Amino acid sequence: MKKTIVNLLVSLLFLVFSNVMAVEMEVIDIFGKKYQLEQYKGQWLILNYWATWCPPCRDEIPMLVDYDNEHENVKVFGINYEPGIDIEDLQEFVENYFVSYPNILANRKIISTFGNPKGLPMTVFVDPQGKIVKQYTGMLNETMLDRITQQGKLSKSKH
Repeated sequence: MKKTIVNLLVSLLFLVFSNVMAVEMEVIDIFGKKYQLEQYKGQWLILNYWATWCPPCRDEIPMLVDYDNEHENVKVFGINYEPGIDIEDLQEFVENYFVSYPNILANRKIISTFGNPKGLPMTVFVDPQGKIVKQYTGMLNETMLDRITQQGKLSKSKH
C-alpha cells in the first residue's frame, strides 16, 4: 500500500515538474562552450544520457548525429553519465566517434531537471514549448524519433 502511494506521488511530481519550462537552463559542454537551452525554444530537444562503456549508447550515436544534422526542428544534446570520467578521455572519445552535437556532463541540476536514468541509454524529449513530454530508456531508432518529434505537424527537413 505504501509503495503504491509513493509511486503515485512520484508520478504526480513528474507530471507537475514536467510542465515546468525545462529549457530555462545554461549548460556547458565538455569543451567549455556555453549553451542557453532556452535559445532552442521552438525546437524539440533530445537529451540523450549515455556512457562510453555502454554498447547501445555507442551504437545510437551515428543515428543521433544524423538526426541532429538533418532536422531543423530538433537539437540533440548528449548527457554523459559517468561520474569521475577523465574529461580529456571523454573529449577524445567524442572526437573519435565524430559526435557533432554538444555533450555535457550529468550533474545535480541536469538530473533534477531531466531525471536520473534507470538504465542507459535514456532519452528525454522536451517539446518546442519547453516541456518535458517523454522519457525513454533503451536504444532509439529514427522511426521512434520521427513519431515523437513530428507531433504537432513540425517540419522534418533542414532543406
